Amino acid sequence: MGLLDDLAGGALGKLMGGGNSGKLVQVAMSMLGGAGGLGGLSGLLSKFQGAGLTDQADSWVSKGDNQEITADNVTQALGHEEVARVAEEAGVSQEEAAGGLAQLLPQLIDKVTPDGDVPDEGGLMDKLGSLGKLLG
Repeated sequence: MGLLDDLAGGALGKLMGGGNSGKLVQVAMSMLGGAGGLGGLSGLLSKFQGAGLTDQADSWVSKGDNQEITADNVTQALGHEEVARVAEEAGVSQEEAAGGLAQLLPQLIDKVTPDGDVPDEGGLMDKLGSLGKLLG
């Protein structure tokens, strides 16, 4: 099964139906690239690790199964202000933003770290660009 099939069968595929959900995917991808002042992928992972979610964050990067998180975990790790920023940018409620990020971030991080390592900035931008093209 290829990357596109994986995405189509997962939460990304469900959320890519368009409208505000599609915008949430775009915002989540931009967070990995450094938007929002979180420090890109490394900074985002650090936020989750700092919130006591190290095992979950590490699972998204590793080659094994991804551990799930909840909307509350997202809010705990990123803070209410960042979730509000994401919600406003995506045109969804804060609850939808936190819930959507809880589904999206593990999958997105997993897809940009297929070898089990956090790529350097250039490699990450290439992977995000390729993923963006696949998702339209």
